[in-house]
Amino acid sequence: MAAVFQDFGRAWLGYALIALVIACITNGIYGIPLWQVADVTLALMLFFVGLIASLTVMAGIIDIVGGEIGVALARIIGLALLVFLPFAAISGYVVYGWLGGGSIAGTSFVYDGFVGMLVKAYELLAKSAGDFLGVIATVKTPEGSVTKTDLNRLLDYVMIASVLIAMAGLMIGRTRAAFTADGTLGSNLFPIWRAATIRWLSVVAV
Repeated sequence: MAAVFQDFGRAWLGYALIALVIACITNGIYGIPLWQVADVTLALMLFFVGLIASLTVMAGIIDIVGGEIGVALARIIGLALLVFLPFAAISGYVVYGWLGGGSIAGTSFVYDGFVGMLVKAYELLAKSAGDFLGVIATVKTPEGSVTKTDLNRLLDYVMIASVLIAMAGLMIGRTRAAFTADGTLGSNLFPIWRAATIRWLSVVAV
């Protein structure tokens, strides 16, 4: 379990730094519009996150069928953490904005689309679990009262949560039990890809 959180922390830090460096080079040096840079990097990251989520679900099903309930639980936690991983790259762009590079909000359609999906997902969750973050309010309009989600507060909460989880993961040390419990829990969020690559290289070598 500790390995899952540390993997997330390392991946989060890596993606945040990569996004910051890419923004500094492409926009800061070469003058490429920041929204174009964000569209490409966020689209690629969301694709990889979705792919890893699919692989994790399949691996979790195999673990459950094989009776590895503890490993399956660790994969479920890792799957939940993937929701916060895109905010690593977003945090990199936020830091770049603090340095004077501008904002991607309202300009990057990939970012706006992802944020829109987040709001809809929270609103669906709030219908069953309640507005536990307190970001949904009833607003009076000329046409009547409507419910509206405070987007900025929701993003702040999710961003802070992703940072805290990443920091906790980086501070958690791996234990011997974490490795012996599941040999596929490596030092990154792509254990299945790594194992498949090793097998493929061994076949090619032969």
